[in-house]
Amino acid sequence: MDGTLVVAGYAAIVATGSLGWQVYRERRRLRTDIRLSFEHSIERVPPLIEWADAPPKPDKFQYELTLVAINRGETNEYVERMEVRNPQLSDGVELDLAGDRRLQPRGRVAGRVRLEHTTFRFGEGFVGVVELAAGDTLTSPVERLDAKLLHEVKARQG
Repeated sequence: MDGTLVVAGYAAIVATGSLGWQVYRERRRLRTDIRLSFEHSIERVPPLIEWADAPPKPDKFQYELTLVAINRGETNEYVERMEVRNPQLSDGVELDLAGDRRLQPRGRVAGRVRLEHTTFRFGEGFVGVVELAAGDTLTSPVERLDAKLLHEVKARQG
């Protein structure tokens, strides 16, 4: 067997493996990889009108729930819609995004809702639903409200 034939065969095998590796990496790089999570917080509600000679009113606080989409991929995605829904996906509240939002690689898009501003029932748990402009729909794991934060909001209301 000729030595050049062995070298040529080895080069062909290495080149084919290298091409396969490049195709694999490119497909992996271009796939959608978005993580959904919730952030729970208490937000102060400023009074509508404060009169200079009136006694100060106690601060009012509300429970705020934030749905966050984090792009762990390497390509831009566009978030078309964000919702908080019940686990059966039959009822929910849409979070206002004002049009498609660009989600850059390693970037985040967030939508917020204050519990007081909706009739949605959060007691049975809820999921985050994000629709992408490409047509993909992502759903987060089931989450529940933070009991400590709920208690703190009630305690601060006086």
